[in-house]
Amino acid sequence: SISLSAQSKGVEMVLDLAELPNQVIQSDPGRIRQVLTNILSNAIKFTEHGEVAIAAKFEHIDEGSSVLLTFQIRDTGIGIPQDKLATLFDAFSQVDASTTRKYGGTGLGLSITKRLCQLLRGDIQVTSQVGVGSCFTVTSLVKAKTAQKHYALADLGLKLLLIDSNRSSRFAIRKQLELWGITVFDAFSGDDAIGVLKEHSSQSEGAFDIILFDKYLPCMQGEPLARSLRENTSHKLTKLVMMGRMNEQYTQAQTFKLGVDAYFHKPMTQLALLKTLGLANTALTHQLSSEQVEVEEVNDVSEIDDKTQWMDKTHVLLVEDNKVNQLVALKILNKLGVKTEVAENGQLAIERIKSCSVEKPFNVVLMDCQMPEMDGYQATQAIRLGEAGDDYANIPIIAMTANAMQGDKQKCLDVGMSDYITKPIVEAKIIEKLKEWSLK
Repeated sequence: SISLSAQSKGVEMVLDLAELPNQVIQSDPGRIRQVLTNILSNAIKFTEHGEVAIAAKFEHIDEGSSVLLTFQIRDTGIGIPQDKLATLFDAFSQVDASTTRKYGGTGLGLSITKRLCQLLRGDIQVTSQVGVGSCFTVTSLVKAKTAQKHYALADLGLKLLLIDSNRSSRFAIRKQLELWGITVFDAFSGDDAIGVLKEHSSQSEGAFDIILFDKYLPCMQGEPLARSLRENTSHKLTKLVMMGRMNEQYTQAQTFKLGVDAYFHKPMTQLALLKTLGLANTALTHQLSSEQVEVEEVNDVSEIDDKTQWMDKTHVLLVEDNKVNQLVALKILNKLGVKTEVAENGQLAIERIKSCSVEKPFNVVLMDCQMPEMDGYQATQAIRLGEAGDDYANIPIIAMTANAMQGDKQKCLDVGMSDYITKPIVEAKIIEKLKEWSLK
């Protein structure tokens, strides 16, 4: 959802996890997710052009198995004046009241974000330059348990051409691939890539195993770019892999029609890069496929068992004003097969409940707390007082809130809400809550 929000503005999202080994950590994932969501949302909100990049790494310290988990979130946004940095994380402070009118918020959640970081035995700092951008550094002390998956990548001898006009994206992808022992050449445009291919061919170098390219490059894009790359590739076994945006969906048939072997969304994750490499190596493909099948088989059994008990009978009213949050929640609920309708504020939710048919009544409400017109707290009190109909006065209402401080759950319960989940919502938690309340 964060990436979709950025890409809808034309802002590049860059993910750099090369220095974060595949490990299992013991910490509070909800709070970590909350902190990162708050910082990334602000970064995207105040960035009109350029990029938002997030990099993560472990720093080992002398405290047994404890490590310092560090995130850097860097943007190319409007920046923060130097005289405002010292009070940025103070409660009830704001950089400039005029930003409220232009950007729809002022980042007042930063005081809560700092408190969450402290609860995670870490901290948050910021450096910034007006008109250039900001960089937030978030730390958290965690317990690490090594659970590294080992892929014999360096022995594969793979050679890859990376084409991406965004320098930060090129750097992050190349950094990860070279860490795995892959030989990487890069280019910033289609014409530049054609030059690399011709020079490579003239020097009688071996063909590239993979060409990984962004769909949106200056001058040459999409299908014409794929066709030109294929025409200038000396070896027909070279795999073409295209990177696109999250709001674009391609079937396998459409992918082949474009003239490419695979399609992935940006920002490229480690798994997506591994699958890209797997296209050129059968052994790696089998290894990745076997892991994926194992997970899918477990999920299938769980879904079939749950579906017979409650999913078919559940009718959810999702009350949420944020379009991105709507898309995320609907994707989860639609995947489960749960019938869902949407209301964009509390007043519309009451009207939707009052007008629903007797044959298809709502039996659970997912209620955002902060909304225009009528917020979740006011809507819940109105429903409990019978304003949506006496039959719905006791309908289960599950709060969805971005707040994660102590006392927020009690506030939700005090106004009559049945339960509470924090944003960003995750599939496992929403399944747990829906199953619990739809069966009551």
